[in-house]
Amino acid sequence: MTPNQETLLALLNRAKQEGIEETLAQQAEVVPQPSPAVGMPIHNIVNHTIDDYFKSIPETGYKYNDVSRIWYYYKFMRPSSEKNMADRSNPYLVFARGDSLLLECEGLPSQTILPKNNVFECYYLLPGKKYRWTVTKSRKVINKGEFQTVGDFRFINIPTWPNVRDIGYANILKMDRVLRAGNPDGVVVGSNDHKIIQLLGIDFQLNLRNPSSSSNSEKPWRPDLFPRGCNNNIADYSNILTKPTGWKSAIETLIKELQDGHRVVFNCYAGADRTGSFCYVIQGVCGVPKPIAQGFYESTSFLYWENFLIWDEEGEDYFRLWDKDLEKKFGPDFYTQCYMLLTKVVGITDAQIKDLQKELMVDPTIVPQI
Repeated sequence: MTPNQETLLALLNRAKQEGIEETLAQQAEVVPQPSPAVGMPIHNIVNHTIDDYFKSIPETGYKYNDVSRIWYYYKFMRPSSEKNMADRSNPYLVFARGDSLLLECEGLPSQTILPKNNVFECYYLLPGKKYRWTVTKSRKVINKGEFQTVGDFRFINIPTWPNVRDIGYANILKMDRVLRAGNPDGVVVGSNDHKIIQLLGIDFQLNLRNPSSSSNSEKPWRPDLFPRGCNNNIADYSNILTKPTGWKSAIETLIKELQDGHRVVFNCYAGADRTGSFCYVIQGVCGVPKPIAQGFYESTSFLYWENFLIWDEEGEDYFRLWDKDLEKKFGPDFYTQCYMLLTKVVGITDAQIKDLQKELMVDPTIVPQI
Protein backbone atom coordinates (compact mmCIF):
# COMPACT_ATOMS: atom_id res chain seq x y z
CA MET A 1 0.00 0.00 0.00
CA THR A 2 1.35 3.46 -0.93
CA PRO A 3 1.70 6.32 1.63
CA ASN A 4 -1.24 8.12 0.00
CA GLN A 5 -3.44 5.05 0.32
CA GLU A 6 -2.42 4.61 3.98
CA THR A 7 -3.30 8.25 4.68
CA LEU A 8 -6.69 7.91 3.03
CA LEU A 9 -7.45 4.70 4.93
CA ALA A 10 -6.55 6.32 8.25
CA LEU A 11 -8.80 9.32 7.51
CA LEU A 12 -11.71 7.10 6.49
CA ASN A 13 -11.37 4.99 9.66
CA ARG A 14 -11.38 8.14 11.78
CA ALA A 15 -14.35 9.49 9.88
CA LYS A 16 -16.34 6.32 10.53
CA GLN A 17 -15.64 6.65 14.25
CA GLU A 18 -16.75 10.29 14.33
CA GLY A 19 -19.67 9.90 11.94
CA ILE A 20 -18.33 12.40 9.43
CA GLU A 21 -17.03 10.00 6.80
CA GLU A 22 -17.93 12.01 3.67
CA THR A 23 -16.67 15.36 5.02
CA LEU A 24 -13.24 14.11 6.02
CA ALA A 25 -12.81 12.14 2.84
CA GLN A 26 -13.61 15.22 0.76
CA GLN A 27 -11.34 17.46 2.85
CA ALA A 28 -8.46 15.03 2.60
CA GLU A 29 -8.41 15.15 -1.23
CA VAL A 30 -6.10 12.15 -1.23
CA VAL A 31 -6.34 10.05 -4.40
CA PRO A 32 -5.08 6.44 -4.17
CA GLN A 33 -2.18 5.84 -6.55
CA PRO A 34 -1.84 2.59 -8.52
CA SER A 35 0.77 0.21 -7.20
CA PRO A 36 3.91 -0.03 -9.31
CA ALA A 37 4.19 -3.06 -11.59
CA VAL A 38 5.63 -6.05 -9.82
CA GLY A 39 8.10 -8.27 -11.68
CA MET A 40 8.71 -8.46 -15.41
CA PRO A 41 6.29 -7.37 -18.18
CA ILE A 42 3.53 -9.86 -19.06
CA HIS A 43 2.80 -10.28 -22.78
CA ASN A 44 -0.26 -12.04 -24.26
CA ILE A 45 0.79 -13.57 -27.59
CA VAL A 46 -2.80 -14.02 -28.84
CA ASN A 47 -3.93 -11.67 -31.59
CA HIS A 48 -6.83 -9.54 -30.33
CA THR A 49 -9.11 -10.24 -33.31
CA ILE A 50 -8.86 -14.02 -33.09
CA ASP A 51 -9.11 -13.89 -29.29
CA ASP A 52 -12.34 -11.86 -29.51
CA TYR A 53 -13.75 -14.31 -32.05
CA PHE A 54 -13.10 -17.33 -29.80
CA LYS A 55 -14.75 -15.56 -26.88
CA SER A 56 -17.84 -14.90 -29.03
CA ILE A 57 -18.55 -18.61 -29.67
CA PRO A 58 -21.47 -19.87 -27.49
CA GLU A 59 -20.29 -21.60 -24.33
CA THR A 60 -21.98 -24.82 -25.40
CA GLY A 61 -20.65 -24.60 -28.96
CA TYR A 62 -22.40 -23.98 -32.26
CA LYS A 63 -25.67 -25.78 -32.86
CA TYR A 64 -26.60 -27.22 -36.21
CA ASN A 65 -28.59 -24.16 -37.32
CA ASP A 66 -26.52 -21.42 -35.65
CA VAL A 67 -25.08 -18.51 -37.60
CA SER A 68 -21.35 -18.31 -37.06
CA ARG A 69 -19.81 -15.37 -35.24
CA ILE A 70 -17.08 -15.31 -37.85
CA TRP A 71 -19.46 -13.49 -40.19
CA TYR A 72 -19.11 -10.40 -38.01
CA TYR A 73 -15.37 -10.32 -38.72
CA TYR A 74 -15.93 -11.02 -42.40
CA LYS A 75 -18.44 -8.21 -42.86
CA PHE A 76 -17.16 -5.53 -40.50
CA MET A 77 -13.52 -6.15 -39.59
CA ARG A 78 -11.89 -7.33 -42.78
CA PRO A 79 -9.15 -4.89 -43.89
CA SER A 80 -9.80 -3.42 -47.31
CA SER A 81 -6.21 -3.58 -48.53
CA GLU A 82 -4.92 -6.88 -47.17
CA LYS A 83 -6.08 -10.16 -45.72
CA ASN A 84 -6.94 -10.32 -42.06
CA MET A 85 -3.85 -10.86 -39.93
CA ALA A 86 -5.59 -12.84 -37.24
CA ASP A 87 -3.26 -15.72 -38.07
CA ARG A 88 -0.35 -13.75 -36.67
CA SER A 89 0.43 -13.85 -32.97
CA ASN A 90 0.64 -10.60 -31.05
CA PRO A 91 4.30 -9.45 -31.20
CA TYR A 92 6.25 -8.19 -28.21
CA LEU A 93 7.66 -4.78 -29.13
CA VAL A 94 11.02 -3.40 -28.03
CA PHE A 95 11.72 0.27 -28.81
CA ALA A 96 15.43 0.98 -29.18
CA ARG A 97 17.87 2.70 -31.53
CA GLY A 98 19.96 -0.39 -32.09
CA ASP A 99 21.22 -2.51 -34.96
CA SER A 100 19.86 -5.89 -33.80
CA LEU A 101 18.10 -7.68 -30.96
CA LEU A 102 18.98 -11.12 -29.65
CA LEU A 103 15.94 -12.93 -28.21
CA GLU A 104 16.64 -15.93 -25.98
CA CYS A 105 14.54 -18.46 -24.09
CA GLU A 106 15.73 -21.54 -22.24
CA GLY A 107 15.15 -24.68 -24.30
CA LEU A 108 14.35 -22.79 -27.52
CA PRO A 109 16.52 -21.56 -30.41
CA SER A 110 17.57 -17.92 -30.14
CA GLN A 111 16.33 -15.31 -32.62
CA THR A 112 18.22 -12.39 -34.13
CA ILE A 113 15.76 -9.62 -35.01
CA LEU A 114 16.40 -6.50 -37.09
CA PRO A 115 14.59 -3.21 -36.35
CA LYS A 116 11.81 -1.50 -38.30
CA ASN A 117 11.91 2.25 -37.59
CA ASN A 118 13.61 1.66 -34.22
CA VAL A 119 11.08 -1.02 -33.26
CA PHE A 120 11.97 -4.68 -32.81
CA GLU A 121 8.99 -7.02 -33.37
CA CYS A 122 9.36 -10.32 -31.49
CA TYR A 123 7.24 -13.06 -33.08
CA TYR A 124 7.12 -16.90 -32.86
CA LEU A 125 6.78 -16.80 -29.09
CA LEU A 126 5.35 -19.58 -26.94
CA PRO A 127 3.05 -18.87 -23.99
CA GLY A 128 4.23 -19.63 -20.49
CA LYS A 129 7.86 -18.78 -21.20
CA LYS A 130 10.38 -16.27 -19.89
CA TYR A 131 12.24 -14.45 -22.68
CA ARG A 132 15.40 -12.33 -22.44
CA TRP A 133 16.39 -9.74 -25.01
CA THR A 134 19.59 -7.84 -25.70
CA VAL A 135 19.86 -4.88 -28.08
CA THR A 136 23.23 -4.04 -29.60
CA LYS A 137 24.51 -1.15 -31.68
CA SER A 138 27.85 -1.38 -33.47
CA ARG A 139 28.34 -4.64 -31.54
CA LYS A 140 27.98 -2.89 -28.17
CA VAL A 141 25.16 -3.76 -25.76
CA ILE A 142 22.92 -0.74 -25.27
CA ASN A 143 19.87 -2.26 -23.56
CA LYS A 144 18.60 -5.48 -21.97
CA GLY A 145 15.27 -6.72 -20.72
CA GLU A 146 12.97 -9.68 -20.18
CA PHE A 147 9.28 -10.52 -20.35
CA GLN A 148 6.88 -13.35 -19.55
CA THR A 149 4.42 -14.70 -22.15
CA VAL A 150 0.84 -15.87 -21.65
CA GLY A 151 -1.91 -16.97 -24.04
CA ASP A 152 -4.31 -19.82 -24.73
CA PHE A 153 -3.11 -20.69 -28.24
CA ARG A 154 -0.63 -19.70 -30.95
CA PHE A 155 -1.24 -18.76 -34.58
CA ILE A 156 1.90 -18.40 -36.68
CA ASN A 157 2.30 -16.11 -39.67
CA ILE A 158 4.56 -17.46 -42.42
CA PRO A 159 3.81 -15.59 -45.67
CA THR A 160 4.55 -18.47 -48.05
CA TRP A 161 3.13 -21.20 -45.79
CA PRO A 162 -0.52 -20.50 -44.95
CA ASN A 163 -2.67 -21.47 -41.98
CA VAL A 164 0.05 -22.59 -39.56
CA ARG A 165 -0.85 -22.95 -35.87
CA ASP A 166 -0.38 -25.14 -32.83
CA ILE A 167 -3.24 -27.49 -32.04
CA GLY A 168 -2.37 -27.01 -28.34
CA TYR A 169 -4.77 -25.07 -26.16
CA ALA A 170 -4.38 -23.41 -22.75
CA ASN A 171 -3.81 -25.90 -19.93
CA ILE A 172 -5.49 -28.79 -21.76
CA LEU A 173 -3.40 -29.63 -24.81
CA LYS A 174 0.38 -29.14 -24.80
CA MET A 175 1.80 -26.37 -26.94
CA ASP A 176 4.65 -26.85 -29.40
CA ARG A 177 4.17 -30.60 -29.96
CA VAL A 178 1.84 -30.71 -32.97
CA LEU A 179 1.08 -28.03 -35.55
CA ARG A 180 -1.53 -27.95 -38.31
CA ALA A 181 -1.13 -26.11 -41.60
CA GLY A 182 -1.93 -25.63 -45.23
CA ASN A 183 0.50 -26.78 -47.89
CA PRO A 184 4.12 -25.60 -47.67
CA ASP A 185 4.60 -25.76 -51.45
CA GLY A 186 5.44 -22.06 -51.71
CA VAL A 187 8.34 -22.12 -49.24
CA VAL A 188 11.75 -21.67 -50.87
CA VAL A 189 14.74 -23.42 -49.32
CA GLY A 190 17.06 -20.88 -47.74
CA SER A 191 14.41 -18.14 -47.59
CA ASN A 192 13.40 -16.30 -44.43
CA ASP A 193 10.27 -18.47 -44.21
CA HIS A 194 12.45 -21.56 -44.35
CA LYS A 195 14.47 -20.15 -41.44
CA ILE A 196 11.24 -19.70 -39.48
CA ILE A 197 10.38 -23.37 -40.10
CA GLN A 198 13.80 -24.31 -38.75
CA LEU A 199 13.21 -22.04 -35.75
CA LEU A 200 9.94 -23.87 -35.02
CA GLY A 201 11.92 -27.12 -34.87
CA ILE A 202 9.50 -29.31 -36.83
CA ASP A 203 10.89 -32.85 -37.10
CA PHE A 204 8.20 -34.60 -39.13
CA GLN A 205 5.70 -33.62 -41.84
CA LEU A 206 2.53 -35.74 -41.98
CA ASN A 207 1.19 -34.88 -45.43
CA LEU A 208 -2.55 -35.68 -45.57
CA ARG A 209 -2.75 -35.19 -49.34
CA ASN A 210 -2.67 -37.78 -52.10
CA PRO A 211 0.54 -37.17 -54.08
CA SER A 212 -0.60 -39.57 -56.82
CA SER A 213 -3.65 -37.42 -57.58
CA SER A 214 -3.87 -35.75 -60.97
CA SER A 215 -4.66 -32.46 -59.23
CA ASN A 216 -1.78 -30.00 -59.16
CA SER A 217 -2.64 -29.24 -55.53
CA GLU A 218 -1.82 -32.76 -54.38
CA LYS A 219 1.93 -32.85 -53.86
CA PRO A 220 4.18 -35.03 -51.67
CA TRP A 221 5.85 -34.05 -48.44
CA ARG A 222 8.89 -31.77 -48.60
CA PRO A 223 12.12 -33.60 -47.66
CA ASP A 224 14.00 -30.40 -48.48
CA LEU A 225 12.16 -28.56 -45.69
CA PHE A 226 11.64 -31.22 -43.02
CA PRO A 227 14.08 -33.91 -41.77
CA ARG A 228 11.44 -36.65 -42.05
CA GLY A 229 7.90 -37.12 -43.29
CA CYS A 230 5.38 -39.27 -45.12
CA ASN A 231 2.38 -39.08 -47.46
CA ASN A 232 -0.84 -40.34 -45.89
CA ASN A 233 -3.94 -39.23 -47.79
CA ILE A 234 -7.08 -39.24 -45.61
CA ALA A 235 -10.79 -38.91 -46.22
CA ASP A 236 -12.35 -35.67 -44.99
CA TYR A 237 -15.46 -35.34 -42.85
CA SER A 238 -17.87 -35.95 -45.73
CA ASN A 239 -16.63 -39.57 -46.03
CA ILE A 240 -15.09 -40.59 -42.73
CA LEU A 241 -18.21 -42.15 -41.20
CA THR A 242 -18.60 -44.53 -44.13
CA LYS A 243 -15.08 -44.84 -45.54
CA PRO A 244 -12.32 -43.57 -43.20
CA THR A 245 -9.52 -43.97 -45.74
CA GLY A 246 -6.08 -43.28 -44.30
CA TRP A 247 -7.21 -42.25 -40.82
CA LYS A 248 -5.89 -45.29 -38.94
CA SER A 249 -2.39 -45.09 -40.37
CA ALA A 250 -2.29 -41.29 -39.93
CA ILE A 251 -3.24 -41.49 -36.23
CA GLU A 252 -0.78 -44.32 -35.64
CA THR A 253 2.00 -42.39 -37.37
CA LEU A 254 1.28 -39.33 -35.24
CA ILE A 255 1.37 -41.36 -32.02
CA LYS A 256 4.68 -43.03 -32.92
CA GLU A 257 6.37 -39.75 -33.85
CA LEU A 258 5.22 -38.14 -30.61
CA GLN A 259 6.42 -41.12 -28.56
CA ASP A 260 9.80 -40.79 -30.26
CA GLY A 261 9.96 -37.19 -29.05
CA HIS A 262 9.42 -35.50 -32.40
CA ARG A 263 7.59 -32.27 -33.18
CA VAL A 264 5.00 -32.91 -35.93
CA VAL A 265 3.10 -30.81 -38.46
CA PHE A 266 0.18 -32.25 -40.44
CA ASN A 267 -1.25 -30.55 -43.50
CA CYS A 268 -3.39 -30.92 -46.60
CA TYR A 269 -3.79 -28.34 -49.37
CA ALA A 270 -5.51 -25.46 -47.57
CA GLY A 271 -5.43 -26.82 -44.03
CA ALA A 272 -9.22 -26.56 -43.98
CA ASP A 273 -11.09 -29.81 -44.64
CA ARG A 274 -8.85 -32.85 -44.14
CA THR A 275 -6.52 -31.00 -41.76
CA GLY A 276 -9.47 -29.35 -40.02
CA SER A 277 -11.38 -32.57 -39.40
CA PHE A 278 -8.21 -34.41 -38.33
CA CYS A 279 -7.45 -31.66 -35.80
CA TYR A 280 -11.09 -31.55 -34.64
CA VAL A 281 -11.10 -35.24 -33.69
CA ILE A 282 -7.64 -35.19 -32.08
CA GLN A 283 -8.55 -32.16 -29.97
CA GLY A 284 -11.90 -33.72 -29.02
CA VAL A 285 -10.41 -37.02 -27.87
CA CYS A 286 -7.76 -35.11 -25.90
CA GLY A 287 -10.24 -33.10 -23.84
CA VAL A 288 -10.53 -29.79 -25.72
CA PRO A 289 -14.08 -28.38 -25.32
CA LYS A 290 -16.26 -28.46 -28.42
CA PRO A 291 -16.58 -24.64 -28.77
CA ILE A 292 -12.79 -24.32 -28.89
CA ALA A 293 -12.39 -27.18 -31.39
CA GLN A 294 -15.10 -25.61 -33.56
CA GLY A 295 -13.29 -22.28 -33.37
CA PHE A 296 -10.03 -23.89 -34.44
CA TYR A 297 -11.80 -25.51 -37.38
CA GLU A 298 -13.50 -22.33 -38.47
CA SER A 299 -10.47 -20.07 -38.02
CA THR A 300 -9.25 -21.09 -41.47
CA SER A 301 -11.79 -18.52 -42.66
CA PHE A 302 -9.54 -15.78 -41.33
CA LEU A 303 -7.07 -16.68 -44.08
CA TYR A 304 -9.21 -17.80 -47.00
CA TRP A 305 -12.14 -15.42 -46.92
CA GLU A 306 -13.54 -15.93 -50.38
CA ASN A 307 -13.49 -19.71 -50.53
CA PHE A 308 -13.55 -21.01 -46.97
CA LEU A 309 -16.38 -19.42 -45.02
CA ILE A 310 -16.87 -22.70 -43.23
CA TRP A 311 -20.06 -21.98 -41.33
CA ASP A 312 -22.44 -20.63 -43.96
CA GLU A 313 -24.83 -17.82 -43.10
CA GLU A 314 -27.55 -19.71 -44.91
CA GLY A 315 -28.01 -23.30 -45.97
CA GLU A 316 -25.92 -26.30 -44.99
CA ASP A 317 -22.28 -27.16 -45.45
CA TYR A 318 -20.50 -30.48 -45.14
CA PHE A 319 -19.00 -29.78 -41.74
CA ARG A 320 -22.38 -28.93 -40.23
CA LEU A 321 -23.84 -32.12 -41.68
CA TRP A 322 -20.91 -34.16 -40.35
CA ASP A 323 -21.19 -32.59 -36.91
CA LYS A 324 -24.90 -33.38 -36.88
CA ASP A 325 -24.27 -36.98 -37.98
CA LEU A 326 -21.69 -37.43 -35.20
CA GLU A 327 -24.27 -36.38 -32.62
CA LYS A 328 -26.96 -38.57 -34.16
CA LYS A 329 -24.68 -41.63 -34.20
CA PHE A 330 -22.75 -41.22 -30.94
CA GLY A 331 -24.78 -38.84 -28.76
CA PRO A 332 -24.33 -35.19 -27.76
CA ASP A 333 -21.08 -35.45 -25.76
CA PHE A 334 -18.14 -34.21 -27.85
CA TYR A 335 -15.49 -36.41 -26.25
CA THR A 336 -17.67 -39.50 -26.71
CA GLN A 337 -18.24 -38.61 -30.36
CA CYS A 338 -14.51 -38.41 -31.09
CA TYR A 339 -13.63 -41.49 -29.01
CA MET A 340 -16.31 -43.64 -30.64
CA LEU A 341 -15.42 -42.39 -34.11
CA LEU A 342 -11.79 -43.43 -33.64
CA THR A 343 -12.49 -46.77 -31.96
CA LYS A 344 -15.65 -47.96 -33.73
CA VAL A 345 -15.14 -46.50 -37.20
CA VAL A 346 -11.42 -45.85 -37.72
CA GLY A 347 -10.13 -48.87 -35.77
CA ILE A 348 -7.88 -47.16 -33.20
CA THR A 349 -7.64 -49.05 -29.91
CA ASP A 350 -8.33 -47.68 -26.45
CA ALA A 351 -4.64 -48.19 -25.59
CA GLN A 352 -3.60 -46.10 -28.60
CA ILE A 353 -5.96 -43.30 -27.56
CA LYS A 354 -4.40 -43.35 -24.09
CA ASP A 355 -0.96 -43.12 -25.72
CA LEU A 356 -2.11 -40.08 -27.71
CA GLN A 357 -3.57 -38.45 -24.59
CA LYS A 358 -0.38 -39.12 -22.65
CA GLU A 359 1.71 -37.39 -25.30
CA LEU A 360 -0.55 -34.40 -25.92
CA MET A 361 -2.56 -33.66 -22.78
CA VAL A 362 -1.23 -31.54 -19.95
CA ASP A 363 -3.09 -33.82 -17.51
CA PRO A 364 -4.30 -37.08 -19.13
CA THR A 365 -6.15 -38.09 -15.97
CA ILE A 366 -8.93 -35.54 -16.49
CA VAL A 367 -10.36 -37.20 -19.62
CA PRO A 368 -13.94 -38.47 -19.12
CA GLN A 369 -14.48 -42.19 -18.99
CA ILE A 370 -16.68 -43.87 -21.60
